[in-house]
Amino acid sequence: MAEHSLPNLPLPSENDFGLTMRDYFAAAALTALLSKPRTETKDGPPARYAEIAYAYADAMLVARSSGLV
Repeated sequence: MAEHSLPNLPLPSENDFGLTMRDYFAAAALTALLSKPRTETKDGPPARYAEIAYAYADAMLVARSSGLV
């Protein structure tokens, strides 16, 4: 089975547009959450979407720093 790899795209630093890597990951997660709302977010307030997006971002940072990806 062929191994797939993600493109090596530059991530914004804190100096580019004021985003941290955590913000960048949260924005990506938020885009996915809003594209197809699930039961736990469908009727929730916008702050709930942000909370979940940052939880995903935090998990991505942990995975990245621990060498899981």
